[in-house]
Amino acid sequence: MSSRKGTYIVIEGVDGAGKDTQEEFLKEILPADTVYTREPRGTQIGVVLRDVITGNELDPITEILLFYAARKELMNRVIIPALAEGKTVVSNRNELTTYAYQIHARERHDLEHLADYLSNTVLGEMQPDFCLFYDIPVEIRKERLEQRSDNINSFDHFDASFFERARDGYKEHIQKLPHAIIDASGTIEEVKEKSLQALGEFLRT
Repeated sequence: MSSRKGTYIVIEGVDGAGKDTQEEFLKEILPADTVYTREPRGTQIGVVLRDVITGNELDPITEILLFYAARKELMNRVIIPALAEGKTVVSNRNELTTYAYQIHARERHDLEHLADYLSNTVLGEMQPDFCLFYDIPVEIRKERLEQRSDNINSFDHFDASFFERARDGYKEHIQKLPHAIIDASGTIEEVKEKSLQALGEFLRT
């Protein structure tokens, strides 16, 4: 039985969609004591595991297992305690990223059963109450990241088709959750308006 009293919100999207910027705007309508975290770096163990993942060529199964290990630590140490206290939690990324990148983008659909098993075992009923997915075309993603010198990561050497598959994976698996898909290709203010409207509608239900 879940001890959840608070509200668990996730923001998702490929790099360049503006998640970090929009997260700041969410603070305008969320409670002051809202807990903000991110995967997989939300704990010290998560930071170490992320460095292992991004710094090594890993077997795809190993990669998925490490992401779920980091996810479990974040749940146990940050998300579950905050929800039990009745707080709102906003997580920048969750397991949708695994389905989008490790399975769809890498075309390893044979590993989806592993992710499903880990999801049920590691997370169980601790799924988001609401998910905001910031969606942008791959070409806009590339243009934005080319303007940012601080955004080099282990996925940047993949071609456009890799990120298109990730985008499709997000759109497929987000259907399992209460969600809103936000067109993030406009200006910051345009995306902000859509984002706050979608979250406001969720909070009023």
